[in-house]
Amino acid sequence: MASNELGNEAKEILRDHYGDLAKNIQNPVQLAEELYQYRIISEAALGEIKTEGWTTPNRNTALLRNVRLAIGQDHTRLRVVARALAKDIGVSSIGDEILQSCKMKFGQEEENNEEPVPVRSIDRHTILRSDDLATLERLLKDVNDWEGLGLFLGIKKTSINRIGRDKKGVRDCRREMLFCWLSGSRDDMSSNVERTFNALIKALKDIENQEAIDGIESFLSK
Repeated sequence: MASNELGNEAKEILRDHYGDLAKNIQNPVQLAEELYQYRIISEAALGEIKTEGWTTPNRNTALLRNVRLAIGQDHTRLRVVARALAKDIGVSSIGDEILQSCKMKFGQEEENNEEPVPVRSIDRHTILRSDDLATLERLLKDVNDWEGLGLFLGIKKTSINRIGRDKKGVRDCRREMLFCWLSGSRDDMSSNVERTFNALIKALKDIENQEAIDGIESFLSK
């Protein structure tokens, strides 16, 4: 099948969920930052979505417009978009549905493709920032002790308690904890907190998670 036909089929899958996505995406800026990291949307599109004064529905519309253009050019991008959507609490089930549609429409072999390469290269001394959240989520996806990790990263106990109270499930709590760490808010963090992979590895040693450390070391060695 020609690439433009595959792109049209990918857009059709997105179109089936367009209305629900436009209404229910909760964190369009965070989602846009992840999709920019994977070259799904451009830096200009990211800037547009982050425009001050925009409401969430307007940001959602801008985000979906840029996603539609991207998947029309390369249908394999829809799978990456679906996985990103699955992390947004408002549309996680839709993300899962789109991923299943991709498997049915384009075949299971799609899963064997290499993941897109992030735009930004990182080493163990780089100061991490909020748009590195997607990378950290992938590397720490099997870390269940998010509370212990958060405390050793320097997040205040009151903030850990708030996250546990407000969020549902380990994945959502871990993501919010990592976002607090990357954001570096004084309300959430102890003073002089280091936001690097070195600090993360040290915290993982403190909770005795060697498997996650090995994954990070492998990532940094590429």
